[in-house]
Amino acid sequence: MDSLYRLNNKACLTLTTHFCLWKRQIQHQKGKDRTRNSGRAIVCHSLPVSRRNHLTQALVSVSVLLADVPIRYDAHAEQEISQQRRVFFDIAVDGKDFGRIEVELLGSKAKIAEQRFLDLVQGVQGVGYRRSKVAQLLDTYITVGALPSLSYEANGRVLVTGGPTADALEDELDQSNLKHDAAGLVSINVRPIKSLESKDRLVAIDGKFVNVTEVLGQQPNGTGFSITTNPSPELDGFNIIVGKVVGGMGIVEKLRNLPRVKNNTSSPFFQAGKKSGDKRANVAEMSFDRPFSKVIVKNCGAA
Repeated sequence: MDSLYRLNNKACLTLTTHFCLWKRQIQHQKGKDRTRNSGRAIVCHSLPVSRRNHLTQALVSVSVLLADVPIRYDAHAEQEISQQRRVFFDIAVDGKDFGRIEVELLGSKAKIAEQRFLDLVQGVQGVGYRRSKVAQLLDTYITVGALPSLSYEANGRVLVTGGPTADALEDELDQSNLKHDAAGLVSINVRPIKSLESKDRLVAIDGKFVNVTEVLGQQPNGTGFSITTNPSPELDGFNIIVGKVVGGMGIVEKLRNLPRVKNNTSSPFFQAGKKSGDKRANVAEMSFDRPFSKVIVKNCGAA
C-alpha cells in the first residue's frame, strides 16, 4: 500500500504507544516472528519526517497483530527515520545553562529499551527526564537518576514502553552483545550494579514480635541511565546500551570533572559502620560521588 498518511502528532504518539506495547507483549509470549505466509507488504514512506518514525511503528504493529503481513521498508524512508532518532539534553548547573548533549539511538536489537528511552526523552504521558538530576559523577561514567514514578494518572496506567518495571528489558540485556568499551555510550540501568543488602529485624505488629527483612536500596525501574566517559566494563551485564553521544561530549567531560562528594568506601570507619549495620554508613554511601552543585536536565526532546 503506497499511500500518503496524514496524522497529527498526538494521534501518532497514541498509535505508537499502544501498538508497540501490544506487539511486544505478543512477541515475548510467542517468541517467534509472526510476519509470514502472505504475499502482501507495507511500504512506509512519503510521510513528513517528523511524524514518519511514529507512524511507521504503528503500521508495523497493526500488520503484525491483525494481518500477519510481511514487512519491508522503503530504504530512503528508513534512512530518514534513523536521522530522526537523535535526542538532546540541555544541562543546567545551579540554575545556569551548562550546555547541550546530543544522543543518537543505535537502532540495535534492543527495540524495547530504545523506544523506552525515546518515550522518556519526549515525555510520554508527562513522564520523562526533564528536571531529572545528574546523580553521580564517577571516574568512567556519569549517571542520571531513575524516575520515582512512571505514571501520574490516578489509575496508575503506564504508557511508557516496557511498563512500570525493568522486567521487559531483562531479555534484551541478556541477548545484547554490546559492551561499554568506549566513551560516549548511553545505557539504561536494568539491574542493580551493587547487590542489594538485606537486614532482618524484629518489629512489633498487633502486640507480637515479627521478624521483618528490610532491603536496603531499590531495584532499578529501567529509567536511570549512564553516559560513559571512558571504557566502563563494570556496567556490562547491568546496563543495556541504547545510544551514543554525537554532540556535546565536551559537556559530559566537564560534568564529570565537577566537584563531588568523596567516595570513602575504603575508609576503615565506613567499613566498620557497614559491618555493624550502622544506618549512618548507608546514608553516607548514598551520597558518595554526588556533585556538590545541583545538576539537572533542564530540557530534553527530539533533536
